[in-house]
Amino acid sequence: MTEIIKADKTLRTKLLVFVLIMLSLSLFFQSDIYSNFIRGDVQNLTNEQAIEAYYKLLAIASIFNLAWLFALVTFTFFMVRIAIRAIRESRFPPLDCKVPVDIKVVVGRKAKIQATLIILSVFFLLLTPLFIFSFLYKDYKVMSDTFETLDNFHETLDAHYLTKINEAPNDIESVHYYFELNKHEEAIALLEKLISEGSDRALYAKSIESLVGELLPKDVTKSIDTLTLLCEKYVEPCLRLAVHYRQNKDYNHSLSYFNKAASGEHKQVFREWRYLYNRLNMNDREKLDEYTIKMNQAESYLCDEFYCLTQH
Repeated sequence: MTEIIKADKTLRTKLLVFVLIMLSLSLFFQSDIYSNFIRGDVQNLTNEQAIEAYYKLLAIASIFNLAWLFALVTFTFFMVRIAIRAIRESRFPPLDCKVPVDIKVVVGRKAKIQATLIILSVFFLLLTPLFIFSFLYKDYKVMSDTFETLDNFHETLDAHYLTKINEAPNDIESVHYYFELNKHEEAIALLEKLISEGSDRALYAKSIESLVGELLPKDVTKSIDTLTLLCEKYVEPCLRLAVHYRQNKDYNHSLSYFNKAASGEHKQVFREWRYLYNRLNMNDREKLDEYTIKMNQAESYLCDEFYCLTQH
């Protein structure tokens, strides 16, 4: 008669909880949530902050994975011990072994085969966190090389900015270089100095930066007033105002400033003008084609230097 070992309810409950935990961890480690968590959001951080944030996330991920590995090692230890007993006794499950479900006892060669399969299975399961550790290490190497490359790039770029400033310390473009070097006080001081000397480019630079409010304190009203005055003489302030009003969906004002900006055959003006007209008149293909032809035929570009001004 075939011997059947009855299930131990306490063991079954413990095993069920363990399996649920391990399954949840396994699914979590393979999910996009875990991948995004490891990589983190470093887009708005400085290079140094990004490096520090990434390595903190990498350390947390390694701790999670280490805990999972410890749980699997514990499970593997108990299962291998039972399997070795089964091989020695040529009986599976071995004598006096508690089981989570009712199980039929097998003996002889079949018992040894089942025990061997259990050993292979648990060791295969143990490979999962080891693979994750290898992926984390590869991520670490890739990111380390990337950050090192970025460091070298920023050092080279900063040296270039400093060279440009030294070549023309009182030029409006040096204001931009100071901003790029995060030397805002020097940038603002030079900007105010050039404005006091009557530089329209410096006044234009302060107005567009104050309009956006990223590098200078935001002052939309004053910026618009200044750009409106500059628009009487230069193309770029008109175009800036046109784009500003377009972004705020004030299309009548936007179109009026585009008309002022279109005093010359400039590709950038026609490109922006065409975009606005497309928003206002989606079905007027003939007019859109007209603007497209003008944009493609225009030979001149607006000045591409920093804070440059082009007269009408």
